[in-house]
Amino acid sequence: MKDPVSSTTSSPAKLPVANGGVLGWVHHDDAAAATVAALEHGDAGNAYNIVDDLPATWEELFTAMARQFGAPPPRKVPRWLMRLAAPYVASFATDTTMRVSNAKAKNLLGWTPAYPTYRDGIKAIRSV
Repeated sequence: MKDPVSSTTSSPAKLPVANGGVLGWVHHDDAAAATVAALEHGDAGNAYNIVDDLPATWEELFTAMARQFGAPPPRKVPRWLMRLAAPYVASFATDTTMRVSNAKAKNLLGWTPAYPTYRDGIKAIRSV
């Protein structure tokens, strides 16, 4: 299976981005470690937000990926065009903001992300 991140190295980046939508991100290794911590230390019925320490927009994420892999930055498109071309994706990518705290997972599970920001996670993926 082709690594989805490596596809950003082709020229130019094919994923259009629009400003908006701030989300919490998490490296897959951190998500797995948090799952183990929840199974070992969590209380039944509790929910924990498993995200890194730096929320980011889709634009910030894809721009950082392109930079890390030496690809051109993603093309920017206006929101109205994104809504016209892909209404569901546009609503999620531009209108959804989910700033959540990982403090509960850190305090109650003893979990800390090994990759504290999406940038750290991208660097780790690049080094594989």
